[in-house]
Amino acid sequence: MTKHYAELKKLKSDFTINEIGKFRFYSGIAIGIGFSLILNSLFRITLKLCNIGEVITDLNWINLVNYEFSTYYLALIGFASIGFSFCFTTYLWMSKPFATDRRKTIRLRMAQINPIWILFGTLLFLL
Repeated sequence: MTKHYAELKKLKSDFTINEIGKFRFYSGIAIGIGFSLILNSLFRITLKLCNIGEVITDLNWINLVNYEFSTYYLALIGFASIGFSFCFTTYLWMSKPFATDRRKTIRLRMAQINPIWILFGTLLFLL
């Protein structure tokens, strides 16, 4: 356990804004915030469209327009969109083409793929 912790501490010390690149770091944050807002809107639209069956049976289209979200739905949508955007931002930060040695390149690729697995795994369980 101590050896693994020391190895992670050694890798963590190299992970700085200068290592990522200032442009990639700040553009990743900006794209992540934009991605979060877009996902938040898409999740809200999807939730409204899931209610369309009830609107068709009642033949009252005003219910679709005036549909109110509960606080729990809004919190779930907000946290999910922030989490997914952080996964995308982490993917952008780790997208350095090649590192100094082969071992570090493999670790960067693994760190780049992990957020994608987390994103799609979470989306699978949200269905």
